[in-house]
Order: sequence, then structure tokens, then C-alpha cells
Amino acid sequence: MKRRRVRWLEPAERDVLEHFEYLLTERPETALRFVDAVEAALERLADMPLMGVSRPFAKPGLEDVRMWPVPDFERFLIFYRPCADGIEAVRVLYGMRDIPAIIGG
Repeated sequence: MKRRRVRWLEPAERDVLEHFEYLLTERPETALRFVDAVEAALERLADMPLMGVSRPFAKPGLEDVRMWPVPDFERFLIFYRPCADGIEAVRVLYGMRDIPAIIGG
């Protein structure tokens, strides 16, 4: 079976780096587990892209966005878009933020 791919958009990469840096100051071992959990979740979502909950936004191009919590870090949410060969990671955000305002919806 062909491995489906994860394509990272720049905002998603930036989000993970910011969360990692914040967690690193508080609990370094947790920061590493967070990055591993995000990467593992994205790989799983690439294999089963419709697994997440549909979370469309009003902004053009984001009508097909889906959402999935980061395992063991459920307050962090992965926003992604299914595509022909896998998924596109759109954002990784802390769930208590104003997500529609951040993503543009």
C-alpha cells in the first residue's frame, strides 16, 4: 500500500514550533512528546483523511477543512484539508483561542 503524504503549510509549521518553544520552557520532555504526537496524528490522518470532523470556514479555500485533536494533548487541534495524495496541514492551534478569527472565518 502506497504511503500517503502530509504536506505542511507554513502556518501549521509555525504553530507547532511556537507550541514547542512554549512547552520547552515549562516542561522539555512534554515539548518533545507534543511534536511526536502531532506528527503521528498527521500520518494517521493522511492514511484516513475523512477521520476528522468537518470544520468548514467562510474564507475561500477552507470550505473542506477538517479538525482532529492531538492525541494526549486534546486541547490542541489539528486543522487539515484532505487532498488527492494525503492531507495538507493547515494549522495546529490551542483550542481555547478564537479559532474562526485566527483562521479567517
